[in-house]
Amino acid sequence: MSKRIKLENIVTSSQTHLHDGVDYSNNNFCPECGVKIIKQSIKEEYVCQGCRHLVKQTDTHCHNCGEILESSFIIEHHIVSSQIDNVVFNAIKKVLK
Repeated sequence: MSKRIKLENIVTSSQTHLHDGVDYSNNNFCPECGVKIIKQSIKEEYVCQGCRHLVKQTDTHCHNCGEILESSFIIEHHIVSSQIDNVVFNAIKKVLK
């Protein structure tokens, strides 16, 4: 019997944002009007603990290995390397103070 593990992935999305023909899509905020352009959200997915195959929250058996899936309180957080760099940088900054 395997546990159904919840994955929480941070997803970054941006929208096209133009002022006088200048594209500010790569900025977090527009320097002209202050609108937030890049947004982060959390995408929730579930995997079988045994084979790490994606499953639905409501599945009772894994579609890949056939294991019975039971609920769990296990949550894995996945972040991108740039976010890790910020976390490490802030931790080092606190130690050096």
